[in-house]
Amino acid sequence: MRVHGVDIPKPITEFTHCNFNATLTSNVQAVGYNIPTPIQMQVLPAALRHRDIIACAQTGSGKTAAFLLPIIASLCGGGRVGYNPCLPKAIVLAPTRELCMQIEDQAKQLMKGIPMMKTALIVGGLPMPPQIHRLQQGIQLVIATPGRLIDIIDKYVFDFSAIKCFVLDEVDTMLQMGFESQVRQITSLLPQTKQTLMFSATIPEATEKLAETMLKNPVLIAVGKPSSPSSGLKHTVLWVEEKSKKKQLFSLLSDPTYFKPPVVVFVDSKVGADLLTDALCTKCGIAAVAIHGDKSQEERSEALKSVQECRCDAIVATGLLGRGLDLVHVTQVIHFDMPSTIEEFIHQTGRAGRLGSHGSSITFINNTNKNLFLDIVTTLCPLSAVLPSQLLNSPHLIQQKTKQKRKRIVTEDTQGDRHKSQKGDVVTSDNLMQLLRDSKWRRRHRKSRIL
Repeated sequence: MRVHGVDIPKPITEFTHCNFNATLTSNVQAVGYNIPTPIQMQVLPAALRHRDIIACAQTGSGKTAAFLLPIIASLCGGGRVGYNPCLPKAIVLAPTRELCMQIEDQAKQLMKGIPMMKTALIVGGLPMPPQIHRLQQGIQLVIATPGRLIDIIDKYVFDFSAIKCFVLDEVDTMLQMGFESQVRQITSLLPQTKQTLMFSATIPEATEKLAETMLKNPVLIAVGKPSSPSSGLKHTVLWVEEKSKKKQLFSLLSDPTYFKPPVVVFVDSKVGADLLTDALCTKCGIAAVAIHGDKSQEERSEALKSVQECRCDAIVATGLLGRGLDLVHVTQVIHFDMPSTIEEFIHQTGRAGRLGSHGSSITFINNTNKNLFLDIVTTLCPLSAVLPSQLLNSPHLIQQKTKQKRKRIVTEDTQGDRHKSQKGDVVTSDNLMQLLRDSKWRRRHRKSRIL
């Protein structure tokens, strides 16, 4: 665990250290939380002190409970001077409807039996009038996708002046183009004094810097290797040409040695999801369902329910299913189409191997994915993954390694020159020739290191 910030509280080792009230403590035990996970050990004491937080931990590591428990504990402290039970006190934003529904389900389990605890689920695909009515019923916690929340805010005026905690789940997605403007529009309506919590399994450096502009004196928490897949997964990468991918998939799903249903098969298009689902049903004779953004909410919910109840052997999904969802019985993920970024790959593999359980990930790649060769190798090699020789000997991989090495050398030289300039080096007639010789030597040395 790596923690950065000022005045960082000590981690806890037991939930009793949080001093939750009796009902919340009972609920924590009822949902099966015996001891805090590593991310919860550090997030809970910091969040309970109302600190802003950026937290990065592997998929399935208990991040949802890490932000819900402090929110609920804070809401239990009603009755303070100026406390208005009719206004929402916390907002959680997440990128997909399914993830919002899962967060609300978990919140309800942890809130059970606590007086004056109501949630509002604000997501697309469901009728808007009941959601508006729910917001007007004196709820404490809003769980929403940004788009639908903005749609409602544009039509009706709601008082968010009592918001004390604002959560961005899957923050790397929420601060990308398309979502970022919506997130900022929502935050502009919230009090400046609010606490902000940000979570994801992958937080690139650029996202972290952007996130820090929205926080005050934040605590940065990272558990495990940053932006890496779950250590409980066995990773296998297969070199499969585009025209052979269906045949390879059918072969895997026909072999009980490799097929461990229910399995999630990720593809890159909605049409592809439907076509592949039909092919699995007809060619392999297995029960398969598809889920993607063009499906109605009823169809999407039924597809997920069939997986959770083990009524289907395979669910073919776009990236819609790649973020945050806890698919309890899924132990195998197949990347029929490699996603466009290594971050999405990490999230998709995280649908298996949740909370320390074991699972497997099988990935099809070929030269269509050449831009990700170096990312794949550097991400999976430390996990003892099985990698194909076509990947390891690819000229694209060699070229990317050379480019990375050259960039690192240039960075090191630039930092060295900057360090020298900071020491007060001044070009004079006495040292001019020596500086030129040093520069020539560095260029020659740099070239030899690259070669």
